[in-house]
Amino acid sequence: MALLAVDGAHVTVRVETNDEERRFTSGPRLSAQRMIDKLLPLVDDWQFDRVRIGVPAHSPDRPRS
Repeated sequence: MALLAVDGAHVTVRVETNDEERRFTSGPRLSAQRMIDKLLPLVDDWQFDRVRIGVPAHSPDRPRS
């Protein structure tokens, strides 16, 4: 399964069956379209049929640690 992780500074992608990570710089001006434009060439040689997306965010139902 492919994993797409977005944090404040980078977008990181990896496949669970491989230790290799690929990343690019994100930031406050990264739109959804720009993310896709940067992401697709980065993974064009990978095969996957599902994607799991993790985005760090505050949940109002949980106290901050």
